[in-house]
Amino acid sequence: MQRFVCFQQGYRLVKWYTLPNRKKEPKIETRTGREAQFQVKFVKVTGRWHMTRFSNVHNHKLLEGWLSRLLPGHRSMSKAEIALMNNMCKSGISTSQVYALLESQSGGFDKLNYGPRDMYNQIAKVRREIPEDVGRALNFLEEKAAKDKSLYYQELRATDGRLLNLFWCDGLCREDYELFEDVAFDATYNKNKYKCPFVVFTCVNHHNQTVVFAACIVTDETNESYIWVLQQFLEAMNGRTPSSMITDGERAMKNLCGDYQIPVFRSNRQTLVEEFGIEEKEWLDEIYEKRRSWATCYI
Repeated sequence: MQRFVCFQQGYRLVKWYTLPNRKKEPKIETRTGREAQFQVKFVKVTGRWHMTRFSNVHNHKLLEGWLSRLLPGHRSMSKAEIALMNNMCKSGISTSQVYALLESQSGGFDKLNYGPRDMYNQIAKVRREIPEDVGRALNFLEEKAAKDKSLYYQELRATDGRLLNLFWCDGLCREDYELFEDVAFDATYNKNKYKCPFVVFTCVNHHNQTVVFAACIVTDETNESYIWVLQQFLEAMNGRTPSSMITDGERAMKNLCGDYQIPVFRSNRQTLVEEFGIEEKEWLDEIYEKRRSWATCYI
């Protein structure tokens, strides 16, 4: 048995009006309690669906026919439109521009059976299909690890199984880190088709060539997530902390690396002071207090 009701059937539940700590006013009420409906039942003897109940009573003004395409049950995107939208999004075209293009091709907004929100929902649906690509990426790393015993990779997943972060570095990266310990942490690369930033740990060698120490794909851009990334980097490098770390302008990473680097810097400085017996040098204390001014020029 199936029952089909009017879009404005019933009333909004009282609990949605009495939510504690509400920050926004409730949306405009659209339900009017109308009972327009029809009910059908499958009869095995005849092998057909039979209508068992029908009511065409409406207590509101009916929606014009050309607007019915906007009702949730009528909104849809064709496979061709979805494929075209995904291809344009991969090329860096914004969703609003894609919508405008599809509108011009169809001859107007009134010819489309969906709106911008439906496009965003479709994009979100594609992102939820990431596990297939995640499996391929992990299989690739497993194959590489079989050939390179020094390859290190780790994944971080949410409680529902979604991949949050994926970190990796091969044996050559780890060997390079033994020679060059100054690290630049950069999370400003363009995001991929899943809107995930690609993070790299790099350095410049004595030939002024870029050396990559490790890489990571981050989907959860939080302090906790970046802490996990740094922990994996230290784990991959056998706990050897970098002699210096340069970060991009991302405030969260700047604060995080600052909290991490300052104790290391202070500890190394104190070790040098004690080693050379220069505790009483006023100039050393004075220049240390001005470190925020002179550190930038060396970087």
